[in-house]
Amino acid sequence: YVLGVEKALAAWKRLLKPGGFMVFNDLVWLTDNRSQEAAEFWSREYPDMQTVGKRQAQIQQAGYELINTFTLDDKGWRDYYESLEQRLAELMSERPRSEAFNDIAAELGIYKNYLAEFGYQFFIVKKSK
Repeated sequence: YVLGVEKALAAWKRLLKPGGFMVFNDLVWLTDNRSQEAAEFWSREYPDMQTVGKRQAQIQQAGYELINTFTLDDKGWRDYYESLEQRLAELMSERPRSEAFNDIAAELGIYKNYLAEFGYQFFIVKKSK
């Protein structure tokens, strides 16, 4: 996320033996038909967010073989966001003007309304020999 997927794939490659495996995940678009609100939100929060197909192409271009890929299921998102939402509700009354809390609330809204459009995708790759 911080380094960027393409740069990370290049940097990590030297750390793997030929035929070595690596697993990573990335926030990706699951559809080409995106709502304006979600697209605007993620363009600010993660400008390099791509589709699964684009990430797969980048993996191959970087010299890896894609072994498998899958999307994190909804339960993982619920486990994270439901507890976050509960804690945020407790804290918002203490600091209603908190910019950080308002940002979290905005992200919660994106999650609740548009989760089908994005997700965390896991990639299992193998360094080409």
